[in-house]
Order: sequence, then structure tokens, then C-alpha cells
Amino acid sequence: MTKAKSAPKADPVAVAQALGRATAELGVLWRRLEFSGAAPADVDLEHAITGDAAVAVSNALAERGLPFTPGAPQWDELASLADDPDAFARAVRRLNDQIEMSPQPSGEWTPVIDVLGEAMTAQLIGSSASSVRRYASGARATPQSIAERLHFLALVLADLAGSYNEFGMRRWFTRPRSALGGRRPADLLGAFDPDGAEASSVAELAATLPGLGST
Repeated sequence: MTKAKSAPKADPVAVAQALGRATAELGVLWRRLEFSGAAPADVDLEHAITGDAAVAVSNALAERGLPFTPGAPQWDELASLADDPDAFARAVRRLNDQIEMSPQPSGEWTPVIDVLGEAMTAQLIGSSASSVRRYASGARATPQSIAERLHFLALVLADLAGSYNEFGMRRWFTRPRSALGGRRPADLLGAFDPDGAEASSVAELAATLPGLGST
């Protein structure tokens, strides 16, 4: 009788590295949800890799008009990949990419202003504090150009939140950066093109920060 072959043992180092990648991608997703106003209050990041959390997050995203509905294939895939960290990280990366392409001013005004304040938010998106106040309250519709800059700021803040507290995030925009040729991130923003080279350099700088907690 032929003896059945046992499954090869997983390399613990490779598993640990895969878990690290999955955790990092999940952290990015969660911070982006928070800065889009779509993070469910009753979901704990530590327990986000669960079916119940997937449904809760999916509901919150659908309420914001994002292309996710309860039981959507993206979340079904996440639930089925919880034991495959590499595949899970790739699936979360796809969700992150979709959020990156989906400005949500109705959800982004409050978390951005909560961190930056009205005056700094207005400066960084090339508007006035009074206009920002009206856009945020819903008294005036947010113009597309402003919505795109606001979304850019929300994504940058989501990246900064992995390394800084709120004071540190505000200061980050006003300090000269060698990677920007000695200029401040704020110097490159204002009435900027979110797809332009200068904005990209700011976004890339924020995305390369190590997630070491608040400073």
C-alpha cells in the first residue's frame, strides 16, 4: 500500500513575511477608510480579517457610494483568503487602489479638517476658509477640482497617520524636506494638480514613511 505524501511544511520565515505584508496593506486600507469617513465604528482593526468585519466595512463603503455592496466579490475573496496572507495582501491592495480612485468629499471633509483645521485645509487645497466651511457643511457643492485635491490630502493624511500623531501630521506639511529639494510639502500644494509631478512627489514622500507610531 502506497503511503500518502505529507504536505510540505510552510517556511515560518516566509509565513511571517507574508503576514507582515498583509498587515501593512490592511493598515493602509483602514487608515484610508478613516479619512474617507467610511470606517465602521464597531470594527476593531485587530479583528478586521473576519467575515463580520468584511460585511460591516462593505456596508459602510456602499453607503458612501463606493463600488462595494454587502457580499461583494472583493469581500468574499478576503474572507476566503484569511489563511493565505500573500493572497490576502493582494486582495486588500486592489481595494486600496479602488479607494485611491474614488474621491468622497462628503466623508473626507470632516476627518481632514479635524486634523488640519479649516485654515490649513483651505491653504493646501487652494481655497478660502469660508468656502471650505460651506463645502464641509453641505451648504455648497464641492467643485470637482476641490474634491480631487481634498481626496489627495485625505490619502496623504492616511499615510502620515501610520507614523505621526495629529500635531506631527500638521507639522509635516510645513517643514522643509530634502526629498523635495529643501521645499516644504505645503509649498507644492495649494492650487495643484493631484496628478502632477509635484503632487506625486509629496504623495510618494508620505507613502515611504515607516509606520512607527506617533511622534
